[in-house]
Amino acid sequence: MVFLDEPTTGLDPRARGEVWETVREMVADGATILLTTQYLEEADALADRITVFDHGRVIEDGTPAELKARAGRQTLAVRAAEPYRTEQLARIVAELTGERPEVRLDAGLVTAPVADPGVLRAVVQRLDDAGIVAAEVALRLPSLDEVFLTLTGHAAGGTDAPAQQLEESIR
Repeated sequence: MVFLDEPTTGLDPRARGEVWETVREMVADGATILLTTQYLEEADALADRITVFDHGRVIEDGTPAELKARAGRQTLAVRAAEPYRTEQLARIVAELTGERPEVRLDAGLVTAPVADPGVLRAVVQRLDDAGIVAAEVALRLPSLDEVFLTLTGHAAGGTDAPAQQLEESIR
């Protein structure tokens, strides 16, 4: 059994990838790894099971897929090839999802939670009808960061107020 406490803190992406590959090789050779990390992307990439702690207490445990399923809906992400069409794109996404999308004008990105994955087809059709070329259209499960926020109601190490603002921007 190997215990790793925050093994990639401060590493550049290449070195982090090398650590991840070493961990995978150790597991493939039969080692059990106990990894502590606040980088939930790292936990998602490496862990078979994740235990979520909040204020020193276990609040949830499961595989990454199980935790994501418990957190709820998928997220639709759409980016127009022509950034000036982002606001029009946001209106279409709001209309089709019934949600107030998060709009990042700086990135031209519109995201919204969706309950029905069939909305993806409807979005593509509406964009085509409106003559909007999409540079990106994706439907994804919640990230483990979003799972953490959902389970705890606050950001890791933060106060509840900023997390509430973050959750509101995600919705």
